[in-house]
Amino acid sequence: MNIDLPTLYLSQFITYLLLTLWLLLMGFRYRHEKALRIWGGASIMASIGVLLVVLRPVVPYWLGVDAAFMLLLAAIMLTWLGAASLENTRLPWRSGWLLWGVAIVPLLLLRGPDYFILRTQWYGVAYIVFHLLILHTLWHSPTRQRFGYRLAIGVTLLLSGVYLMRSLLPFFDDSPKLIASPYYLGCNLLASWLEYSKLLALVFICFERLETRLYREAMYDSLTNLFNRRAFYEHAPRFLQQQQGQPLALLVIDLDWFKRVNDTYGHLAGDDVLVYFADLLKTQLTPYQPVIGRNGGEEFVILLADSAALHAVAVADALRSTLAEASIPVHGGHQLTATISIGIACHHAPELASLQNLFMQADQALYRAKENGRNQVCTG
Repeated sequence: MNIDLPTLYLSQFITYLLLTLWLLLMGFRYRHEKALRIWGGASIMASIGVLLVVLRPVVPYWLGVDAAFMLLLAAIMLTWLGAASLENTRLPWRSGWLLWGVAIVPLLLLRGPDYFILRTQWYGVAYIVFHLLILHTLWHSPTRQRFGYRLAIGVTLLLSGVYLMRSLLPFFDDSPKLIASPYYLGCNLLASWLEYSKLLALVFICFERLETRLYREAMYDSLTNLFNRRAFYEHAPRFLQQQQGQPLALLVIDLDWFKRVNDTYGHLAGDDVLVYFADLLKTQLTPYQPVIGRNGGEEFVILLADSAALHAVAVADALRSTLAEASIPVHGGHQLTATISIGIACHHAPELASLQNLFMQADQALYRAKENGRNQVCTG
């Protein structure tokens, strides 16, 4: 079966049009993903550019060639900006349009059918440059180990290779019949498949980001950014299994007289105290690699292992004294102080320990700490 260039471009136009509608629908549905809307705009430009190429025999040369190339280059430039928006940084709009302007200058200078092959080569070079920018953006992402990033990087590399091949074809055949040769058509067909694959890979990155966001919302407390109750109870059993004979300690912590803070200074001030204490937990306990969670309200739970568990009382008392000496800025311009009561359950035979038993012992110790006047550490 023979496929000529207009037929190939027409199929590209229809596919781009469908992708455009899909991207725009998703972009307006998931408004937090700016990349989808940018790629939707890029697809609009690509669709119009490909349509002008299809209509080249019946439209003026400047429209079917000059305007088409300019729109297609603008589309790939926006694709790069969409990739940059994934990193939640300020988008380089000025740099993008400046590069686009530099890329189209030779297209405007080399006008006319006699320069068609040379223009096509330059278009390929410009395309490769923008794809290298996309690769640079994806490669330097802190989340590039995710499957979507690796897929997008691989497809973009292949696509750059195809455009490089197409740009080199005139060195082997510089006749006007080149654009109708099977090699040129094959490069265009492969490039069109890879363009769709690249776009789908980039969209897949957005779905991975959405999945990560939903996971965080399901597993992390939105105020303190610690594990919520559900996440803690899912991670704690695995933590116990991983210790392999190491001593364990469970700390149950309660902020003293917390209801008074809410009643006197308001719930925003109470939230400030919770956030301050959560940050203190992360700062002081991170070296011990604990499992930390907000158990609900003003209660927090911590699992320690190994040497940290052996010194759990000292670790807990350091937390208690640090918080008691702190001045906590809260809404309304107030500076508050807060104290905590801590109950500890220690077990030096992890194979006999269970989460339920540890909680029972730690809860009883916490009750004694409160009965004895609060702002203290008790062990079970």
